[in-house]
Amino acid sequence: MKKKINSNGSINNLHSLLTKGMTTIKDLHNMADLLGFKIDWIGFGNDFKESNGKLQILNLGSWKNQSHWVGVNTESKIYFDSLSGPPDNYIPKDYKHYDLPIQNMNYGRCGQYVNLFLFYSNRGELDEFFDLFKIGYNE
Repeated sequence: MKKKINSNGSINNLHSLLTKGMTTIKDLHNMADLLGFKIDWIGFGNDFKESNGKLQILNLGSWKNQSHWVGVNTESKIYFDSLSGPPDNYIPKDYKHYDLPIQNMNYGRCGQYVNLFLFYSNRGELDEFFDLFKIGYNE
């Protein structure tokens, strides 16, 4: 069942999070709540374990130097990086990775892209996610 955002307050809150620059762990959870799904685990990439849950957001930095959010759907075995970076060695080799950069490196919105990826991948609608970024392509 698809959840609709039905109040102006929720739409305004979601818009505020989507247009914000760098996101915090709290922002990522709030955005998922507003989209109607749950992130199972958020942490540093080198702490990744499939047992942490289905929908995970990993930070590629460290406690002192947070850097870049990526997403993992362990059920679908998909790794997502909005900058199209390759998965690190802690991601199993059988995970699919899309070589499609959708984020401009000059803008810090990786958390927003990862949340949207997890939202669509959780619903089995990755085509709809990638369709969001077809602007300017001939179909």
